Amino acid sequence: MIVIRRARHGDTAAIARIHIDMWRVAYAQLLPPEFLRQLSYSRSRLQWETQLDRHAGVLLVAESNEDGVVGFAGGGAERTRRLEVDGELMALYVLAGHQGTGIGSALLRRVAGELDANGRKGMVVWVLADNPATSFYEHLGGEPAAERQLEIGNESIPERSYVFNDLRTLAAG
Repeated sequence: MIVIRRARHGDTAAIARIHIDMWRVAYAQLLPPEFLRQLSYSRSRLQWETQLDRHAGVLLVAESNEDGVVGFAGGGAERTRRLEVDGELMALYVLAGHQGTGIGSALLRRVAGELDANGRKGMVVWVLADNPATSFYEHLGGEPAAERQLEIGNESIPERSYVFNDLRTLAAG
């Protein structure tokens, strides 16, 4: 059984592991290898601990009785102010062995519900344009909205945004 709950400080090591491991798997063909090699579990853990300390936005985990934390998602205020939405899904990662089971959809819907409860109306997510996960966001009703370039190392990587304009409907699923 999977339980989705708010993250706690004891979860940050698992969140950091999932974050980095999934970047290395999902983005192996999309990002510079040197960048992926330099990712640090300890730095990532500190970043997630800092986010929890600041109470910035929402950070959720999906926890399995058998495997512990198997996914996480975070969201908050939209950061760029370029789009006409006030919320943002900033992270959504599920371990490869648990993908395709509905955990990602459940996490996304729960973040939408939390943002809606905090008075937000819409939400954007930025995704690497060549990431196969783009179909996941489209399937859940995300509308392509804008593109930009992400600078990583000496490379420019295209990103695409998907907008969800009705958080209440998205959360209700």
